[in-house]
Amino acid sequence: MFEVKEKPRVGFSLVEFLIVLSTAIILLSSVDSWLANYETRGRVSEALSVAETAKTEIVVTCSGDPAITELTQHDIAHDFPDSPYVDTITVSGTCEYPQILLVTRNTGLIEDPTLIILGDFAGNVVTWTCTSPGLGVGTPRRCHN
Repeated sequence: MFEVKEKPRVGFSLVEFLIVLSTAIILLSSVDSWLANYETRGRVSEALSVAETAKTEIVVTCSGDPAITELTQHDIAHDFPDSPYVDTITVSGTCEYPQILLVTRNTGLIEDPTLIILGDFAGNVVTWTCTSPGLGVGTPRRCHN
């Protein structure tokens, strides 16, 4: 009798193609959210870098006159650089416990975070901590020291 030879199979079946396509869609959607979160963290970090100038100016001002009882922007005599991600920076507190209020904008979050940077002068060493009401996705886990 005659033997029927099967042709070698070439390509994907429709089911295999749909499985690969759905897997790719799931992976791409998770990458998209990861990239958006990464971009938002970068914007908030850039806003924090503007606050570095305030930290430096506070240390210089308070080293020169540690008896200042109420810090203001006028005391540190500095205008902060413009940033598309910083709405306002306000300096307050005392030389012993300075405070920087950083209001962000255009970060990509539903509600742009407000960061509160607190200083503590212990001798000649300054320790900075960062808090944020409603600290959430996109906000860096820590402030730059």
